[in-house]
Amino acid sequence: MTKNKKHPRSGAGFLFSPPQLIPRKARKADLRVRPVQKRAGDGRVSSFKNTALGMKTAGQTTQKVPLYFKQLRPTKSEPTQNRIEPPVHLSNLKLIDLGSKTIVLPASYDVKLRKLEKTIQQAKRDFEKEQDIDSLASDITDALISLHLLLDRAQNQIWAKYNSKKEGRGKPNIYFPVTSNKERFTERLQKDQLHELQNKNPRIFELIENTQPFEQDSNWLEKLHEISSNRHERDATIQNRQAVTGFGLGRGQDLYIRHMSITNGNVFFDGLATNQQTGQTEPLKFTPTVENRLLLEDLSTDPIEFAKLAHSRSKTLLTQIFNAL
Repeated sequence: MTKNKKHPRSGAGFLFSPPQLIPRKARKADLRVRPVQKRAGDGRVSSFKNTALGMKTAGQTTQKVPLYFKQLRPTKSEPTQNRIEPPVHLSNLKLIDLGSKTIVLPASYDVKLRKLEKTIQQAKRDFEKEQDIDSLASDITDALISLHLLLDRAQNQIWAKYNSKKEGRGKPNIYFPVTSNKERFTERLQKDQLHELQNKNPRIFELIENTQPFEQDSNWLEKLHEISSNRHERDATIQNRQAVTGFGLGRGQDLYIRHMSITNGNVFFDGLATNQQTGQTEPLKFTPTVENRLLLEDLSTDPIEFAKLAHSRSKTLLTQIFNAL
């Protein structure tokens, strides 16, 4: 890379490419890069690469563009302990754009999540072609198991960094916690030697706690855990059942409504309903709309849609965890 003497070299670090070395199109946009370091077991950086990916924002679009840099060596007068180590080898990191913030997701996770997304899409296409419920159940089960394993792997990385293991104690079996109440959540962290996680990393503690079934309106994590935990016994249960998708009121009737409310499918009607042909007063007619639908387990949810939801929620959670790790 061409040297630029206008930039100071008073300390160790990295000099990002001056404007004349950035492609013309990139110069017209903002470049944003998230600094990342990865250290080996001895505390030193293992390797690095001389290109990074920045986020180029031009108009309404965001693209990845190369961002070049070179290492600045410390001057003789600078103490060795003040040196800034080289960054991580960027080939094992994935930069993604989440809203207005660039977040790093390890490539091993990103690759698996992409493959799972394709697996779910392919399962949908295969079912539309073959109408084989057993095959669909197998594909959905395998996808949910893989998502569960990724969450477990991330929890093990959290344990490796923030555990409070006492000397002489072994490592417990670590799985991503799924608990029904606050007390069991606390007990689980205690058992997993992560009882100090809230003090050591409040953000990760908050992310894990907020995902628990007792904090969620949706029970996606609980059902994901249940299906994947039963993998040694059976695949997820998928049935073609009738489901109420709506209802009609007052068919063939004239209605005079003083007050009416509908709560959880229950109708409270205060008024008069008269037959349009006879003019006689009669009870309000309530006609449900029923369709045959594929439903997963005991949920009133399509299995493909649930797999998509679990994939989306897992990806967001993993990305947020690694951003805070």
